[in-house]
Amino acid sequence: MTLTRTLIAISFIFSVLFILRKSSNLKKILSVVVIIISIYFISQMSFVRIMMRETEKQTAHWENDIRVRSADYFLHHFSPTTVAKIFGNGQPYQNTHYDYFVGQILGKRYGYFTDDIGYIGIYVTFGILAIIALFLVFYRMVKIKLPDEYEYIRYFMYFIFITSIIIGVAISPDYIPSIVFAIYIMSSKDLSQSYHRKIL
Repeated sequence: MTLTRTLIAISFIFSVLFILRKSSNLKKILSVVVIIISIYFISQMSFVRIMMRETEKQTAHWENDIRVRSADYFLHHFSPTTVAKIFGNGQPYQNTHYDYFVGQILGKRYGYFTDDIGYIGIYVTFGILAIIALFLVFYRMVKIKLPDEYEYIRYFMYFIFITSIIIGVAISPDYIPSIVFAIYIMSSKDLSQSYHRKIL
């Protein structure tokens, strides 16, 4: 509904993987056939054609894409010191010169937003320690043991970490509450399993 191509595509992929994870091979093959036919019919709709044209424009001259230019600027020209390059530049605070520079000059004038460049934006804002922390959370999430009825949470977290490659979802105020709840549920289920193993 948002026409955000990345969110639509990744949501669809992980939804299909989750639904088919315990299906037989025949059901998986039939599902792939149905998906291909559905994609063909959906691709004929006007809103999909608009998104496809936009994608073609962006990929034709990728070096001129706003996200590529934004990533290049934030990685090579934004951080004023070595300390800022390691620990980040921080979140802009309302009504400060830094907020004006990031929001008005970089954002409105040039179209450079840290939210549009995923992990690079997180690194520029919060530094290398934030990236390390996110990957430690991801590693722990992959290793954690979950009952089957809670496996959907792992897929949600996969969605968050994959989407964060090009969109700043992992630090978005829209997603943080659901991420916190997902991590809490995963941790509590893992702890309860450990507790039951010790008792047994």
